[in-house]
Amino acid sequence: MTTPTLRNPAHFKIRGADALLARHGNLFVGVGYAVLDNAQAETLFERGDEQIEAHAAEQGYDGDWISPDEVRELRAREDRLLTCKPGEYPWDDWQRDALAAGVSDELANLGRALMREAHQHVWCEELRFECGAGHEDSAKGMIFQAMEQPDWARSRWNWLLATDGLCSDPWTRSEASPGDLEWTPLRHQWEDENFPLDDCAGDAALRRDAYRFLEEFFELDQLAIISLTDEAFSWHKERVTYYAEFTVLWSPPGGRFQPRIKHRGVIQNRRDPAVTTTFDTFVFKHVEEGEQFGDE
Repeated sequence: MTTPTLRNPAHFKIRGADALLARHGNLFVGVGYAVLDNAQAETLFERGDEQIEAHAAEQGYDGDWISPDEVRELRAREDRLLTCKPGEYPWDDWQRDALAAGVSDELANLGRALMREAHQHVWCEELRFECGAGHEDSAKGMIFQAMEQPDWARSRWNWLLATDGLCSDPWTRSEASPGDLEWTPLRHQWEDENFPLDDCAGDAALRRDAYRFLEEFFELDQLAIISLTDEAFSWHKERVTYYAEFTVLWSPPGGRFQPRIKHRGVIQNRRDPAVTTTFDTFVFKHVEEGEQFGDE
């Protein structure tokens, strides 16, 4: 089939294994996968006519076409970044906002590095959402997490940097896919080695165990975003109990990135050192997939 000339350039996202096409002037050209700098790179094309879609399908693209509004938003975001001066990038703004909110210098610097790497290394859209790269709402959520759960933010953000967005094993530097379930036990091992907890019944330990329990209970990969809010701690003699509301955001794989509330409920984590050295953890209720992110 002859490569068609585009009257209206076609816009779609190239992600992961769909990275088979690239734009060259007004033509589609097939390119080798290794030509791209990053397996998660995105190239945008406007929706064209049937000939264009047929050519894209022949080249192996079967992902989602994006709307003109999304194209304008993405282009405007990139244009802003191209015109930024040193110290005026979105991650610089985030760092200033974080410091003004009372975030420590350490976490403000770490969050800035995380957001910058997520953008510059073209991490997958799920991680860019989590890291606030091009997503103002989640960028604000990072400040909340750094304020309310600094121990968790420190370990999670360092983990994402150590793995370059879940693309590189932190020990062997071998390549991997962000969606692999094997990342979860690797993260636990890395976290225990690099961020050990001194107090096994302290706030940080109760919170870490709650996160890990939810990962196992719902069989989540490392692209799912777990949020713990409205935390409460109760101490009765030697027993300590942790309560929190949880929300799991998740985007169905293989299509357009659309974060949804997959699970939501309340978790209780309890430990009595006089009885056991492990935690008793319970999920009291949860809502299954189907609720759009942002809906009440």
